[in-house]
Amino acid sequence: MRNVSFIVAMAVSFITMPMIINLLGDNWYGIWVIVGTFMGYFGIIDFGLSSATTRYLALHWTEKKESEIGKTITTSFVGFCVLSIIVIILSLIAIWLAPEFLDDKSFAPVLRVVLLILAIDMAMTFPISVYQAVLVVQMRNDLVAIVKMIQAVIRLALVIWIVQSEGTIIQIALMTLGLNILMRVFLVIAANGYLPDKTLRAKYFCKQALKEYFHFGKFTFLGQIGDLVRFRLDVMVIAGFMGSALVVPYEIALQLLRISSEAASNVIAGTQPVFTKYFSEDRMDQIQEKLLFLTRINAGVATILSCSLILIAQPLITIWVGPEYLSAFGPFLILAALAPLGIGQNAAIQIFYAMSKHKYYAYINICEAGANLILSLLLVQKYGIVGVALGTAIPFLISKSIFVPYYICKFTDISLGDYYLNLFKPVGLILAMEAVCLGLILYYQIDNFWIIFPMVAMWQIMLIIILLKFFAPKEDYAYIANTAPIVRKILNREY
Repeated sequence: MRNVSFIVAMAVSFITMPMIINLLGDNWYGIWVIVGTFMGYFGIIDFGLSSATTRYLALHWTEKKESEIGKTITTSFVGFCVLSIIVIILSLIAIWLAPEFLDDKSFAPVLRVVLLILAIDMAMTFPISVYQAVLVVQMRNDLVAIVKMIQAVIRLALVIWIVQSEGTIIQIALMTLGLNILMRVFLVIAANGYLPDKTLRAKYFCKQALKEYFHFGKFTFLGQIGDLVRFRLDVMVIAGFMGSALVVPYEIALQLLRISSEAASNVIAGTQPVFTKYFSEDRMDQIQEKLLFLTRINAGVATILSCSLILIAQPLITIWVGPEYLSAFGPFLILAALAPLGIGQNAAIQIFYAMSKHKYYAYINICEAGANLILSLLLVQKYGIVGVALGTAIPFLISKSIFVPYYICKFTDISLGDYYLNLFKPVGLILAMEAVCLGLILYYQIDNFWIIFPMVAMWQIMLIIILLKFFAPKEDYAYIANTAPIVRKILNREY
């Protein structure tokens, strides 16, 4: 359901993005992206309380302590409400200062209204995080996926209506707020079905627990700052040095990157509660086994998806938003080439949090973010949006190929050589096979999307069959075959 929801959401995004660009124009769409990026900064104001809520709920549910579950729910909810008030205050300051960041002051009234709408939306996000954590701990990501899928379909209908009626950016902001409210109502209803009776009660509030949650979350907060700088601040760098119109091709590159990254992450996601359970039960053998398994799977899936999009990216951009945005291909190529290195280590990052060792990941992330910002500021002046992408890629490569492997192997007692082998072996094998497809495309000079897309799709299907039939370790094949019996029937491989 998570993958079906993702496909629907991406399809809707593909359809609506060029519509909104054409409706608003490059300048207003660039402002819309900048505003969304700016409001995204407020997402880190939870100070890691979301990750702490998920971890402590997972621990207490494993131990079946209803009073502790009630304490976590109530205490976190109060904490999130306080954070919502802080968001509103900061948003009002941003609304007041908004005209100072515009060359054309006539845009200010509309911009202020949009900021106010999105600020209300962001403030409502925090308290609902408690209920989303409940669904994550209960491994009911499918319910979240269904709600998001319904939301995406409604969004498509509303965007078409807004475009046909020649609507405004304010209407788009109101649509976003309304759909998010609808989604949150469903999440609360779904989560309440799993909570013990009367868990949200004043008597459960505990100041000491709130301090403990924020102590755990402060390192998540540092890590979130790193993520914010790595992607969201890039948009601000481009806007500051090159203008809001040039934010659009970079946003297109990021949108393409999200497709491959989120699709790969969706294959196996939400594993932190599982690793938290293993850690609480002192089952290090299970942590080691699942870490290496998920690393192989995630790295392989991410490589296939990244290569697929790289092969079709240029003709896709041409028919999607127009040839005038082909400049998006350069930054996309740079970022997508490194995506498997990051996604392949998703399980490692979940284990950092499950073992409460996430401060090391936070330090790595914040150092990477600092280097990213410095390099982006230096390279944007000479290489434009490609320079910004390089500023992101270089520190990312260093941190994810050296520091993350070192620390995860240290905490799980896994050989560094074994970890690297499980991370890079599937990547190298797949790249060798993808190179053949690239060679065919270049040799026959295929640039028509409607020819190249089915060709690449068929190639990936053939590649997956070959990998599962001849190269996947027996234990991996057994896991996949037991999960999806149709694979066993098609391939007829012993295990």
